[in-house]
Amino acid sequence: MKKCCVNCAFCLRTKDYGCSPLRDPSKRFVYSILNDEERKNALKNNFDFLGAEIRNRIAWVAQYNQIIDNMKKGMYNEQLGGPTVLELLTNVPNNRISQTIVNLFRLPQPPEAPNEDYLSCWHNLWNFKDKKDELPSLNKKNDCLFFYPYNKKGNKSFEGCEKEREALLAKSRFMTTNCLVILGIFVTILIFAIQTWNSRQTIQTQEVVTTKENIQQTITPKTQNKNSQPSESEKK
Repeated sequence: MKKCCVNCAFCLRTKDYGCSPLRDPSKRFVYSILNDEERKNALKNNFDFLGAEIRNRIAWVAQYNQIIDNMKKGMYNEQLGGPTVLELLTNVPNNRISQTIVNLFRLPQPPEAPNEDYLSCWHNLWNFKDKKDELPSLNKKNDCLFFYPYNKKGNKSFEGCEKEREALLAKSRFMTTNCLVILGIFVTILIFAIQTWNSRQTIQTQEVVTTKENIQQTITPKTQNKNSQPSESEKK
């Protein structure tokens, strides 16, 4: 598995539903890891799944608003009757959907959608809320220490994954430290052995030189004595 943000369990799809009196404030943000299809597309630099619900909501609202505009233009007066259309328009709530009109024109129920739909890091290392053009960078291989493979998450919480990641990192550092210590000891012993061997070689070399000098000194006087004795002719 390539070590990149898209393949990390801490890469979250973040949906911000904003503040609303109809929504529990604790549920404003909804976090989830990418599913298999989303991750497959993201690894191909296809992030069109982001904002899909928002686009569906926009399309639905556009259809609803078109009906309201057509009612104002009198396009449904013959079908529904002018007074009925007028009453419907009068009762349309400001900035809200009229369930009566939805039912009358047999529209599907307005789809729920967040205000924002983006990718972010659970550790708050990055946030692509307003950086959609930079999303492909999440596929680049990196050496992030917070990486935790998504396929190991299972049913564990993000906190559980974080504890496991920290334990694995601590174990890795411990093993690395031990290896460095052992390597340091080995190098020290090797250096000591080399120095000892060099010292012995130096001593042996000096002993050989000394022996040669002693032999030379022993031979030289004998040669000189032999040369100093008179020959038979000189004796006569």
